[in-house]
Amino acid sequence: RTINLPNASGTIDELLIASGSVSDVSSLDFNSTLITSAYSSFRVVLTNVVPATDTANFQYRLGTSNSADTGTNYHQCMFQYGVFGTNSASGISVINNSSITSMSLTTSYGALGTGTGENAYFEVKLPNATNTSVYKHLVARHSVYSYYPVLYGQRIDAGMYESTSAINFLTFFCSTGNIASLNYKLYGVAA
Repeated sequence: RTINLPNASGTIDELLIASGSVSDVSSLDFNSTLITSAYSSFRVVLTNVVPATDTANFQYRLGTSNSADTGTNYHQCMFQYGVFGTNSASGISVINNSSITSMSLTTSYGALGTGTGENAYFEVKLPNATNTSVYKHLVARHSVYSYYPVLYGQRIDAGMYESTSAINFLTFFCSTGNIASLNYKLYGVAA
């Protein structure tokens, strides 16, 4: 998209497709009305994420038939590092799995909590979402004040969805219980 202002002009690659907030839902879904081939890649930003159930892990799945793929088509490596107490370090290598049924954004001591101030920020990128000749890369980062309580940040996250079909569905959910609340923004880069 090209924009023209009185004293400047330029191109904006990333466009805000949808934004809002949800509360007390089982999942946050983006379907084929938003995830379309008009965009080559997508970025989702989730803020103030709070679960309804303490120690819930936050996960996501993709799909190519306007629904989530629950098969063993996901692969992930993730390393979290955090701090708690009086500068005590806590490093956790949390995920190193192939052929899993979902992607994890939190796990172990980094799980979401329901205590005062506990919440999370997530950013998930799908850089080649609509490419139909290669598997899909998944890139995530986060900042979580967990149930433990520990402040965790993600140092490394590499993921892959084993499908050459264009993605047209994305869902975020808690491993147990509902999502109590979150704010979201979905961005797309025009194809």
